[in-house]
This record gives sequence, structure tokens and C-alpha cells, in this order.
Amino acid sequence: MIPWSLEKIKNIYDKAALFPQMLYLDAFFGGVSSNSMLRKNAVKLLRLKKDDKVLDVACGIGFNFNLIRKHLGKEGLLIGLDISRKSLEFANAIIHKKGWKNVNLINKDILKYAPDFHFDAIISTCALEIVPNPEKTIDKIYSLLKNNGNFSMIGMKTSDVMPFKLINKQYEKFSELVGIDYHRNIKKYIYSKFQKINYDSEFYFGFYYILSAKKISD
Repeated sequence: MIPWSLEKIKNIYDKAALFPQMLYLDAFFGGVSSNSMLRKNAVKLLRLKKDDKVLDVACGIGFNFNLIRKHLGKEGLLIGLDISRKSLEFANAIIHKKGWKNVNLINKDILKYAPDFHFDAIISTCALEIVPNPEKTIDKIYSLLKNNGNFSMIGMKTSDVMPFKLINKQYEKFSELVGIDYHRNIKKYIYSKFQKINYDSEFYFGFYYILSAKKISD
């Protein structure tokens, strides 16, 4: 599959933001933010402290925000980064409704994001199979983390679980409509960059996995 351009990704996810529960299986079955066991597990692996600075890469409409905020105190900061303006508008409405003061949104490609500080933890959920340059995105995530900072991600894949693996080809064709490419070897690249890696592949019929890792600089 040829990687989509940023503009094409932006356009499709601007439209998809109007139907947030239909974006991902875990959102459909587990709720938009706080009821997804998949996301709870991914956030837990960040091992957050109350004053941590956290980056949510390709945050979309904010599926992870409520889960992350539960671990942060008033001193903590959550930044949601996404190229889809419509998704961030949806997320911003939730932020204002909830009265969250420590959640900031940035409408930008991560490769062009240059904060003047490093993050204690970074999360990316259901995104690295979509972004045009997954290796460069992982490199940038690594560079934005503090030494001993934690990274956690939810990845998407074809299933190894019967009987669901029988529909892998159909599921893959459907997923291509929203730019998902299951043939990227994201796990291998992360293993080459990070340390203390944990991998769990059996979520939502085997179509999702969680990978967490720590940055330990030489």
C-alpha cells in the first residue's frame, strides 16, 4: 500500500471526526474515552506521575484524554497533537465541557513540532499504521522523550485468532479505506530504538496490540 499524503489523511479524518464511535473497534465496543480496556492498559504502561508532561501523538478527538488526566495532578500537562483540525475541534469541545485546564491542543504534524522541553511520557494509539513516515515519526517521538521516559502505543494488525483470521483479507481491504497499512514492521523498528520493551498482541479479536518501551540514552 502506498502511504497516504498528510493532506489526504487530514481530509479523511476531518470527515471521520463526525462519527467518532465508528473510527476504531475499541471505541465502538468500549466507549469513546474512558471505557476502553485497550486504552486503559496502554495508559497504565506509561507509569505516569502527577507532575508529568505527556504528549498524545495523533490524538484525534481525544479518546485517551480522560484516562491520562486521571493520573495527572494540577501540575501535570497533557498535549494532544493532530493534523486534523476537525478532530481537534471535537476534542476542544470536550475539554471545555469538562473544564480541563491542563490539556492543550496543537494542530500540527509531529515532524514539524518543536517544543522547548522534553516529555516524561508519550502515547500514540492507532496511528503508526497511518502516518506517511512511521520511522521518522518514531525517531521524533524518541527525540521528544526525556531520558528514562516511557512510550506506549496501540498498534493495528491482522488477526492470528480463529475464526477472525479468516476475514483478514476483507478486514484489510476495509481498513485501507481509512489509510491503515498492516504491512509496516513498526514493532521491529521500535525494538531497534528503545529499551525495556513489552508487547501484548491479543486485544479485540487479535486486531490490536499494545507495545510499551523506555528510552534509555547511552
